[in-house]
Amino acid sequence: MLLFTLFIACTQQAKEDGPSIDSPTDQPQEPNDSTPEDTSTPSEPESAQEPTNEPTNEPTNEPTNEPSDTEDTSTGPESLSIVGNYFDSYSSEHLISETVWQIDFDTEVYIYYIDSFTNQDRYLIAENASSNGGDEPGKWSRFDWTYANGNVLWFCQTTATANSAQDAINTPRPSETDLSMSGCPGYGWLSLTPF
Repeated sequence: MLLFTLFIACTQQAKEDGPSIDSPTDQPQEPNDSTPEDTSTPSEPESAQEPTNEPTNEPTNEPTNEPSDTEDTSTGPESLSIVGNYFDSYSSEHLISETVWQIDFDTEVYIYYIDSFTNQDRYLIAENASSNGGDEPGKWSRFDWTYANGNVLWFCQTTATANSAQDAINTPRPSETDLSMSGCPGYGWLSLTPF
């Protein structure tokens, strides 16, 4: 009992004095069971966190009604479907662009400034150049076209002397079932062969 009392007293004294810096212990230290446990609650996983109303930079798959910068939203004007360079049935050259129909008759050139056209109804309206011969200067022309005989392009200058663009529009379309001279006034229907 005396030994036990001495042991307690020494132990109490050692606790009060604290550990000695000059005398390291050779004994391995046992884990300190008196270390307070971490009582903080673990943070919740991100997926369980409450959503916020702050915007994120993450892409979404939701459709947007706003046009993108690279998306072409313009409908644009219709293009004339018969643009090109051709020889007609008499070997005259026809140079057709979006704005001009030029006919080179070898000895003289006739020019028509395209005012309007419709690919669906296959005709165009043009103002005659002042340099054109005959009764054409100051007048308007209507050109009708069709496809026949193996998808060959044919045209008829339905009128070359209309007094206005509207008069040219009101000129009746020639018969497409008769591609002979009687089917189109003037020169008749002429085929156009690309070159």
